[in-house]
Amino acid sequence: MTLGLKHIVITVSVFWFAYCQLETEERDCPDFWVTNGNFCYFIHPNSSGAIESDLASWDDARSRCRAQHSSRLLYYDSESERRFINEQIDPPFSHGYLWIGLRQHKTGGPYIWENGVTLSDDNTHWEAGQPDKREGEEMCIDILTGDTKATGIWRDRPCADLKGFICKYELGDYLIANR
Repeated sequence: MTLGLKHIVITVSVFWFAYCQLETEERDCPDFWVTNGNFCYFIHPNSSGAIESDLASWDDARSRCRAQHSSRLLYYDSESERRFINEQIDPPFSHGYLWIGLRQHKTGGPYIWENGVTLSDDNTHWEAGQPDKREGEEMCIDILTGDTKATGIWRDRPCADLKGFICKYELGDYLIANR
């Protein structure tokens, strides 16, 4: 069977149109996600404002993020991104704690972000006295929300604690993964 040039041009045009539609339709973050640059963020309710089924252990939070647009628990790429997130979780956001994508994988080991980057030793975002690594059980990191003086500070907690969480994905990553 021989295809005519007109048929090939029409077929290529249809595929190009579908590709361009995908590009334009996926440029914005989904409903209920917040945009900052090329990233989308979803902030699940924290412990003081959520029903229990909305809360998750650190591992469950990580899985639930992956199920939503292949996102990850929050990791920071820059100081400006950290400030942006703090603005999102400042009052009137309810007071509580949310999981972020930072944890130790073994007692005494380094803290590693969800994107594989090791936390630098000069980090100053810890709550006073943290991380205290109590009894080797506190290996996952949460972030304070809704506090007028200390929003955005971190503490180490047992990974099995139930909390809300923050998911993040890059628009380009989602496009590539879902083509």
